[in-house]
Amino acid sequence: MIEPLVEEPLYLLGLNRQPLDMKHWYKYPLVLPSKTHSLRLLLEAAAAKRGHELLVKYNVDGLGMTSTIVGSGLACTILARDIALELMKKNGL
Repeated sequence: MIEPLVEEPLYLLGLNRQPLDMKHWYKYPLVLPSKTHSLRLLLEAAAAKRGHELLVKYNVDGLGMTSTIVGSGLACTILARDIALELMKKNGL
C-alpha cells in the first residue's frame, strides 16, 4: 500500500509587474529542476493531464541559481510553500 505522508501546496513565483494567471501557469517560461526530479515529474504530469506542455526555459537543480533566474525576470518557478517563502525572504523575490 502506498499512502501519502504530506500534502503540500505549490506556489508559482515570478518577478512580474502584473499578477500571475494561475489558470495558465503552464504557459509561463519556467526554471525547474531536471527531468528526473519528483517535482518536475509531478508538474509535467499535471500539465499533460490538462493537455498542455510546460514551457521550461531552464533546467536547474540548485535553489541559488533558480532564485537568480527568477529574480532577474527571465522565468518563473514553482515551489513548495516553505521553500518558496524561504527563497522570497532570502532573496527579496
